[in-house]
Amino acid sequence: RRGWLAGLLLLAGCGFYNGYNGIYAANKFASQARNSEEAGRPGEAQNLWGQAAVKAESLLARQPRGKWRNDALAIRGEALSSLGRCSEASVYLHEAVEGMTDRTGREQAALALGKCELELGQPALAATTLHPLEASEDEYRRDKANRLRGQALVLTGGYERALQDLVSAGAP
Repeated sequence: RRGWLAGLLLLAGCGFYNGYNGIYAANKFASQARNSEEAGRPGEAQNLWGQAAVKAESLLARQPRGKWRNDALAIRGEALSSLGRCSEASVYLHEAVEGMTDRTGREQAALALGKCELELGQPALAATTLHPLEASEDEYRRDKANRLRGQALVLTGGYERALQDLVSAGAP
């Protein structure tokens, strides 16, 4: 009995360790990709997003209901969004935004989702998704969300609010 219990505990520990390593690697690539985007290095960012997407998908395949599911969904979705695969990304991002409790992760996922909704021709939905980010404490995310929401509002005829968003984001 002790051998069986020890084996079960060892397997549980290995699963936890592998999940932690997987989400750590996915987060690392995603963080580096965001930094590359902010620094104006899109080619480097694309490469890093590709690696983040693979790590997140691997974690989701190995532990589909694991502790880091929502984080992996968000990273996978954000990566696919940045790689121009918005139809696929939206599925991951919707679930991540609804399930995440971490404010930073939820904002990053909502930003990527709003970008995809705009690209998929759903500007009203994009404006709604991006609206909560106007209260973000992160200036980069707030400005990017305001710029995207301004574009969405122009498409829906909300010109006054669009102008406010675009000016506050420093858009020309």
